[in-house]
Amino acid sequence: MCGTDEYGLSDPSMGAAERSARMLFAEFDSDQTGRLGSAEVHAALCALGVTLTRSELQTAMRTMDETGEGRSAGCDRFIAF
Repeated sequence: MCGTDEYGLSDPSMGAAERSARMLFAEFDSDQTGRLGSAEVHAALCALGVTLTRSELQTAMRTMDETGEGRSAGCDRFIAF
């Protein structure tokens, strides 16, 4: 689970793609809360070459937020997205 054990990066069974995604999440989790706000998600996606409209970002945030409110995204939901 992200937010503990340096975003789970020490798991030896983790594949390269998941490790890269967790490292990206950690890089953009500037306040180290284990959650990304919409600006941080936008920046992380841009770093991957993904551009979203404001509406698409809002929809993505609601998908990634466990509460459905779209306020923040946890690491596991960000990776699944």
